[in-house]
Amino acid sequence: MGSGVYFNPYCKVGDLGVKVKYGVISTSALEEDLRAWKHLYVAGRLHKPVLSLKRPSLALEDAIRKNHQTALRAVLLQEGIQMTKTKLYEGICELSYLGDTRMLFAEHPRKIANIVAPLINEFDKIYLPLLNATGLPILLRKGW
Repeated sequence: MGSGVYFNPYCKVGDLGVKVKYGVISTSALEEDLRAWKHLYVAGRLHKPVLSLKRPSLALEDAIRKNHQTALRAVLLQEGIQMTKTKLYEGICELSYLGDTRMLFAEHPRKIANIVAPLINEFDKIYLPLLNATGLPILLRKGW
């Protein structure tokens, strides 16, 4: 695959047979995608909350944080500074699906909302500190 990531989407873990999807990518390819959105493949996946099995290096942590900042800024440029938190997080989540033709016919129409809704607190942990650090007079309205 051109993005340099290789996925195993059907891996069973433990005695309960819990299925997980994991990907393998070189550190240099990961950092390049995070910092420059070269493919916006892994970078887009990392806009959303994920479980890391190992603490990343300081350089990789910095690249992940910059990726989050860039995603936040992209949505603020598109949507303005007044929106609900849900709209903000759905906009961030949607970035990785823009241009994906599967979203037209092969994916659930509420895929993005279904990703964001159960993870709203995890999105808060990532994006509220970044939002506050912008210094912009951003108004997050209540509601969905």
